[in-house]
Amino acid sequence: MGKIDYTKAPLPIEESNCVAIPLEVIDKNVAYEIVLEMNNSFHARIYVIDKGNRLEVKYIDARKSTCN
Repeated sequence: MGKIDYTKAPLPIEESNCVAIPLEVIDKNVAYEIVLEMNNSFHARIYVIDKGNRLEVKYIDARKSTCN
């Protein structure tokens, strides 16, 4: 599973303060797990599909372990 670790980044309150992740560091067709831990936790598993001239983000079904 792909991993980009931003554990030391401050929690953004507004969209203008969000951490920008360059597209070139995101592998296509690789599963990523997104976890935000605050008072409550948010957890999602996604993958990025390269559709030629555009990228799509899809959620991975909780019962699956791959993008297929």
